[in-house]
Formats: sequence, C-alpha cells, structure tokens
Amino acid sequence: MRASTGVRVLQVGAFLPGSDCVHFWRAFQAAGVVARPIADERLFPEWGGAALRAARRLILPLIRRAWNERLLAEVHLFRPDLVFISNGHYAQSETLNHIRAQGIPLMCFYHDAELYPNSPFMANLPHYDLIASTCGWHRERFLEAGAKAVMTVRYGFDPEVHQPVRVSTQDRAYYGSDAVFVGSHWVPRARAFEAIFNADSAPRLTLWGGRWDQLPPHSPLHPCWRGREAAEPELPIIYGTAQAAIQYPKRDPDHPNLDLRLGDQHNPRTFQIAACGGAILVATRTSEHQAFFEEDQEAVFFDSPAELRQKLIYWTAPAQESSRRQMASAARSRCLRADYSYAPVIRQYLDFFSLGRS
Repeated sequence: MRASTGVRVLQVGAFLPGSDCVHFWRAFQAAGVVARPIADERLFPEWGGAALRAARRLILPLIRRAWNERLLAEVHLFRPDLVFISNGHYAQSETLNHIRAQGIPLMCFYHDAELYPNSPFMANLPHYDLIASTCGWHRERFLEAGAKAVMTVRYGFDPEVHQPVRVSTQDRAYYGSDAVFVGSHWVPRARAFEAIFNADSAPRLTLWGGRWDQLPPHSPLHPCWRGREAAEPELPIIYGTAQAAIQYPKRDPDHPNLDLRLGDQHNPRTFQIAACGGAILVATRTSEHQAFFEEDQEAVFFDSPAELRQKLIYWTAPAQESSRRQMASAARSRCLRADYSYAPVIRQYLDFFSLGRS
C-alpha cells in the first residue's frame, strides 16, 4: 500500500465477500485513498421464502429511506472528495442533489448488463457526474437518458487473492476436477454444460455457485453441483486443482431481451481465473476476451455448446498436461504484464476527478 494521498472516498455498495465492492475498496486503499465503506447488506435483510420476500417488498420504502439517511449522515461526518456508489438502485434524487450542492462529486458504477428503464438508477442518471460501466453498449443508452459523462471500464483481479497457491493432496481430493465453473445457475449456461455429457470421454465437471438447485429433475448436472457457493479464499485452490475453468458471462445472443443479447463480454472471472495461474481459461468467444488474451496461447475460446464440449475433451486429456501448464502460465503473465488488476481502473476514476496526483 502506498502512502496516503489524503483523498477521501465514500464507497457505497454490497460489501459481500468476493464482491466487486470489496475489490474496489482494496484497490482504493492500495492507491493511497482513504476509502470508507457503507455496506448495503447491513440495511437489506436477506430473507428467504415467498412470505419473507413479500414482507421485504412491503418495507422497501422504509429501507430505502434509511439507506439515503445514512448516506447523508456519512457525507456530513466524513466530508469525502468523492462519493462512489455501486448500481445506485436505492439512491433518491433529493439525496444526490444535496450531496452535489455541497460541491462533492458523485459517480456510479453500474455492473449489470440488463438495464431497467423505470428504475431509480436510470431516473437519476442526470444527477451523477460520472457513470461507469463494463458494457460499452451502455454508453449511448446512458447519454440518451441524460448522463453527463460515461466511462467504459473493465473488471479485474485482486492481487491479494487471485494468485497461484500450493495445493495439497487433500485439496485435490476435495476440490479437484477436470473442468470447473464458479458462478450462479442461468438457463443458457446449464444447457451448454449439459451438452458436455453428450460426448464420449466427457470431462468431470464441478459447479460452484448459487441456485443450481433450480435445475430440472432430469438434468445430468445435479451430481456436479457442490451444493454451495465458493468462498473467495477458495478460488485459487479451486482453479489450482482443475485442468480447465469455464468462463461463461451472462450473454445470450438468442434472448428476446436486447440487453441480454448484447450482455456481458467479460466479467471478473475472466481475470480471476487467469491470475490464479492453475486451470486454463476456457471462455465464450467475445471481442473483449479476444482482446484481453491471445487465443490458443493464453486462453481457449468457444462459440457453442458443441465447441465447448470439443475443446474440453481435447484440453483436459492427459496428453495436453504440458500445454495446459504453459497456457495457464502465459495467461497469468499477461495479467501481470498488462496489469489487469483493478488498480488502473481506480486510477481512471481518480484522474477523471483530478484526485490524488501531486
């Protein structure tokens, strides 16, 4: 961590373990910024079950009011040089205007592919000084809705977490797999993964993440799911004990919703897998993935479930062990050489507001 620049950033979002907010917070600190977090999840109860979810919807206005009141109180106490909000679904225009009236700049990082035209976030676009998104196609939509400035950024990896680790025999017995996917259930993903089992010599697949219990009863993926999400410290071990790690961002070219047809062309796993230096990155073929990593040298790409199946069978074969190690090493080297960490992204934000440079 570098010496403090004296810059103060009030960062608002969901600070769940392994979330983008946590990685941004660490990157702010590494840049010498005094970053103070406000965690959404402390105000929003994670209630399961239909009845409790309905109750949560009923009290949502009260929770939103508490969210805005707390934000204003923290601004008054902390006097930040920048207020950084993730997604901004709960912010009220009066709150944002009150902050800007004090001469404090506001920005919002929007990390969903799908846009909701009637959402508070879209209505509040004109009240932010900067909107950042990882989807380049968001730019025109945001500007049309009144955004003052839009910045397209990328995700990244966290050097404190995503790095090679030494794995034990016990680790391999518990975590090991031919191919692994870390992420939530999504129907197009499930269909693609099910196609793997339609081939002879199908690779052993492991799934970590939420909502895979929503699979239909007949799905061959049920035995693949580990029954839970992966904790952030487990990721280097999971990727270090697999031969291939599948990266399948939420993007469906056949979806009736235009937002999901365009979707994400990469997400944090793109860089996390590569930075861990264990499993090779096997990702959907998008223009951004191809720009970040050289195909068949630093990563493997696929366009269809059939191609995914073919690539996994080939690359998880024992004969490819040396080539896999070379590719995984090359991918990690690219992450370090190009600095795919969050540090350059944070620097873009600070430079936009002329903060932190002597």
